Amino acid sequence: MPHLTPALPLRYRRRALAALEGLVTRARGDVARHLATVGRLAAAGERTTDARASLGFAENNLALLRGRQRFLRPGELPPEE
Repeated sequence: MPHLTPALPLRYRRRALAALEGLVTRARGDVARHLATVGRLAAAGERTTDARASLGFAENNLALLRGRQRFLRPGELPPEE
């Protein structure tokens, strides 16, 4: 698959990267919140299965957003699928 980043206008990439930065910041907060919940439940001796699953979803979301950032940055190749 050809690399599409050079075909995208620079202004589009800048705007998309700015929007993604806000989403990444929120996603980091989500990961931190879920991690704190897992730690709190583990310290209380309660079941952490559901909290760990939610943490996994939050981490995957963050990883996807970071992949989109890499795709939009000039000189970086998109993630392999």
